[in-house]
Amino acid sequence: MLAAMVDMMINLLIFLLTLYGTDPIDVRGSAELQLASSASHDPVKYAVSVVVSQKAVEVDGVPVVLLREENGALRFPDGDALGGFTQALAQRRDEAVAAAAKRGEDAIPDMSIQCDRRVPWEVLGPLLTQAGDAGFGQFRFVVHGEEP
Repeated sequence: MLAAMVDMMINLLIFLLTLYGTDPIDVRGSAELQLASSASHDPVKYAVSVVVSQKAVEVDGVPVVLLREENGALRFPDGDALGGFTQALAQRRDEAVAAAAKRGEDAIPDMSIQCDRRVPWEVLGPLLTQAGDAGFGQFRFVVHGEEP
């Protein structure tokens, strides 16, 4: 009976060890994004995730702004285009600050940005400005890693 329980615990331990990767966070890119490259090998830390594709801006997987193409260039839709983005950031900032306070860590949240390299600065710049105004401390751009 004891041998069966030990065997079961070893199998469970092996399963759980193989379930977790060696990196602290697994950032999965989208097939429609063309990310830039980098030679840095610093590990990725948890941060609020923003994805900027040629179709939409997403905050933690939820589309908050749909982009449109006008005369061959990406643009924000007319009206208060950044309102949904600003609201989503404020909500995620408050959640990140509360979670950091529970862990006794610094309460300034970070942001990781996956941005298609074809997205113009006229789209990315206002998003970064809004994120800075919302209280995010650092921006980390997610890129493809190059082998040394």
